[in-house]
This record gives sequence, C-alpha cells and structure tokens, in this order.
Amino acid sequence: MQEGVARVYSEALVRAVVQQGTVRDHGAANIAAIERVLQDLILVRDTVAQDPKFRDFLNSPRITAAARKKVLGNTFGMHIDDTTRRFLMVLADRRRLEALPAIIAE
Repeated sequence: MQEGVARVYSEALVRAVVQQGTVRDHGAANIAAIERVLQDLILVRDTVAQDPKFRDFLNSPRITAAARKKVLGNTFGMHIDDTTRRFLMVLADRRRLEALPAIIAE
C-alpha cells in the first residue's frame, strides 16, 4: 500500500513543481527545480531519521496536524523551497509523513 501512496504523492509533487514554472520553462529548468525539491526532501528525511523522538512526534496519532505543521515549519522553513514546505504540510495534514522515504524513492 505504501508504494501506491508514494507514487500518487511523488507524481503530484512533480506536477506541482513543473506548474510553478512559466510556460517557457522547459527541460533544464524543470529538472533543476525537481532536483532542488528532492534535495530538500532528503534533508527532511535524513533529519527525521536521525532523531527517533522527532520521528515519533511527527508520526504520533496524538499530535494534531497543526502541531506537526508548526514544528516542521519552525525546523525546516528557512532551509527548504516553498514548494517543498507546502508539500510537507499536505503530508502532515493527511498523516502521510511516514511515507516520505517511499515518496523520495519513487
């Protein structure tokens, strides 16, 4: 099931990144934007993986989406692209943060 979820989210993210560009942005500009977002997601994944308490907090059913989003914003907001930040907020709202490694793998 995680693979199907990961594919849906990864495809949606790529579409969002491409839509952020202008009509003239083809090829290299889109690839660079996608790579930038991918690097941001790897930063988030690695940071979460290094801190079990942080990972448990983000994945806890007792923690509200608003609390998760606030912590994510405070932790990564200045270090990641706005598209990446919005994507993380969607994952937090939908309780899909645990799927991040699979989404990156897609």
